[in-house]
Amino acid sequence: MMFLQDALIVALLGLTHGLDPDHIATARILKNSVKVLKFSIFHSLGFAILAIPLTVILIITSINSVYLNIIGNLIGISVALILLASAILGKEFEIEPKEMGLLQGSLAVTPSKIITVVLAISLDNIIYSTAIVGIFILSSTFSIFALSSLNMIPRKFDKPINVAISLLTIIFLGFSTFEVL
Repeated sequence: MMFLQDALIVALLGLTHGLDPDHIATARILKNSVKVLKFSIFHSLGFAILAIPLTVILIITSINSVYLNIIGNLIGISVALILLASAILGKEFEIEPKEMGLLQGSLAVTPSKIITVVLAISLDNIIYSTAIVGIFILSSTFSIFALSSLNMIPRKFDKPINVAISLLTIIFLGFSTFEVL
């Protein structure tokens, strides 16, 4: 019964993780559901390959993760700046969903990722722990992919929405960066 509660918590964490501002900005840049799907899959893969072992090492060794937070936030701000430039200049900038997904998935240390890993470690059962991480990955992938619906907004609203999303992302991640310093 406890596993079901943990699974529900992690699924909700994954769904909310997909709504991070930098994911919304990336989905707006990619404009295409297939590209957003690729981004979401590779974002989750980046989390699975790099963030889990890194978070475990951080937890075990008690190393301060401030630098990782700053790097992750700077990547998100960069994506928002690309979206902002695209909206203001009226040009489309092409980013590769695979590389951007791996980069954002592996280097951005978020509370939802840390909570998921801490919960998985606390289960003391490799099968349950793996399942918990898998549930987070699946729900996060689904949530990010669902963002592709944001690309169905009528063209006349494209520019103001992209400017608003990019500015909110820059403000949110900028504030988050200064908060950890």
